[in-house]
Amino acid sequence: MEQTTYYKLNLPSGEDYYNIEHQNENLRTLDAALFGRIGAGSYVGDGESERFIPLPRTPSFVLVMRSGSQFASENRRYGGMALEESPAIANGVAYLTVEEGGFRLKHVEDVFDGSLATMHVNSTGETYHYLWG
Repeated sequence: MEQTTYYKLNLPSGEDYYNIEHQNENLRTLDAALFGRIGAGSYVGDGESERFIPLPRTPSFVLVMRSGSQFASENRRYGGMALEESPAIANGVAYLTVEEGGFRLKHVEDVFDGSLATMHVNSTGETYHYLWG
């Protein structure tokens, strides 16, 4: 039986008889290949200026967004995306960074004069959602 290039999934042809085990092999292979590749979660802000969110493994990326919000409004950031070597930065502050075993948030309330962006990624009582992989 022919197989796919990357995951070696079974590709039955017209001459192959139907065997449920071929389908089960494909599903087991996909399950193993995709396990832990992309995850999702949420947290409720506690207002602390710095916070670490643990994950089952070190992600290569993380995307955070406040529930029901956009990423930015005026000079406020309500989320962002960070890669292992590329944190989310505003005003020279890396406010979302990928770290060993999870990601770190730096929360800065409206302490500026309005001309600089502030980072609202851990506001007390607000729910935030994240994707990671």
